[in-house]
Amino acid sequence: MLTFGALVAGIAVGFVVVAMTGMEPIDVTKTFPPAYPLWVVVILIAIAVLMIGITEQTGWTLLLPTAAVGVVGYLVLIGAEAAGVGMRFSPALAAVVIGLLARVVALRMGAPQLVVAVPAALILLPGLTIFRSMYVLTIEESEILLGAGACSMPVPL
Repeated sequence: MLTFGALVAGIAVGFVVVAMTGMEPIDVTKTFPPAYPLWVVVILIAIAVLMIGITEQTGWTLLLPTAAVGVVGYLVLIGAEAAGVGMRFSPALAAVVIGLLARVVALRMGAPQLVVAVPAALILLPGLTIFRSMYVLTIEESEILLGAGACSMPVPL
């Protein structure tokens, strides 16, 4: 609840600052086209998984293998979507691959599977959908029911 409250407060403060400074507001309800080439996204995914691993106090020797598992999972995700598997089944397929690879990596490195699987799988969370829902709950009071139900709506990556 504290994290949710902090995120909602941060969104509200951000939009108030934007309004007060006269900056052009961003419409977060729209999906933006990919801004970076695939190789840049892969590097960013690896960095994100590394940072998640550090935050969760993963052992130093497991950080790079965990990042590799996360990158493979992301590539499976976008590959499945490109193959037409669907927006709901693609993350499930990527999660299975991450779980299997995490098991293999963890066994070889002498660590529990979750130490590898959790940081690698966090990239599959629908962050933009959750952010949009919190935005609607915070800023667009008239659309509060849409915000409450938006977490179940599929959002393209």
